[in-house]
Amino acid sequence: MLLAEWREWWRRSGEQELASLLEEWWDPFGDEEFRAATGARLFNLARLLHEGATVVDVRIFLSELRSTRWPARVGRKWTTRDRRVAEKVVRWYHAATGE
Repeated sequence: MLLAEWREWWRRSGEQELASLLEEWWDPFGDEEFRAATGARLFNLARLLHEGATVVDVRIFLSELRSTRWPARVGRKWTTRDRRVAEKVVRWYHAATGE
């Protein structure tokens, strides 16, 4: 997908779809304050995906984003949760964009 097409997709539907996916599956995004404070960073996540980010890249992004609000939430339990959501995000992105 060319950059101009990608930007149009992001504006038209991608941003809302990603926010909805995270709200449904990722605990921190269920918190309205967290969502309001970090929602603008979704573009950064989408850009990483467009550039070929892997599940590991997305998991790291989500973990770092979560730690901005809840730095004490560390360890295997939180890493596993972030990885599961990262897998959903990567699958969604490939299905939504064909990339």
